Formats: sequence, C-alpha cells, structure tokens
Amino acid sequence: MIKPYIITKNINGVPILGPHSFFQIPEHEIDLLYNGCGTGKIGAKITPDSMYGLDISMLCNIHDHMYENCTCEQDEIEADAILSANLITLITTKSTGILKWLRLFRATKYIVAVSATTFSEEFWEINKNKRGL
Repeated sequence: MIKPYIITKNINGVPILGPHSFFQIPEHEIDLLYNGCGTGKIGAKITPDSMYGLDISMLCNIHDHMYENCTCEQDEIEADAILSANLITLITTKSTGILKWLRLFRATKYIVAVSATTFSEEFWEINKNKRGL
C-alpha cells in the first residue's frame, strides 16, 4: 500500500509518483541537493541520467529524496518500488517501437542494481554517518 504522503504530479504530461515533500522543493534547489542517478560521487559519474535519450534524472532525484528520509527497510523497499513504477510509466508514455523495449530493458537493469544488497548497505552506512549514529 502506498502511503498517503505519496502523491502524483504531472511532469511533462507524465504522472510521476513521489512524496509531497519532494515536490515542495524549488526546482532550482533540486540539482544542489541531489545528483541524479548513481550512488555517491563515483556512481553519479558512471551511471547515466538518461536511457537512450530519455531523461530520468528527476526520477532518480525523487528516489534519492525518499532514501534520504528512510527510517527502516520498508521505506527503502517503497522508494525502490516508486522508482520502478516511475521508470515504467515514463518509458511507456514517452517511447514507442524498439526504443520503448530497449529503454524498458535498461530500466530493468537499473531496478536490479538499485535493489542489490551492496547498494543498500552503502546507503545505510552513508545515512548513518550523516545522522551521526
């Protein structure tokens, strides 16, 4: 069940899911707070923010915002599920033909990578350090 604080916002004709708190951030501040796709400084440089020309950086920023506010593993699972739903919605709305299938295949790889345990452990370690725990 999606929590009540998750809302849908229409961005460029595509219904995108995200927490109300993310959509309250002024657009000019989002790039200062979040790095798009990829974990950490190195991951952000090697993980593309687009899939064959389709910009997905906003979806990654929403995901990062949700991870930043995780308090338990269930929150992390929900953030991953919302990223998955947003990727599928964006790709199926903005793509056709072979490009649609290539993008969906790439999205599957993103989703698997994001859900991998090593990334989760790295996130929790970084998050724990940020909170001084």
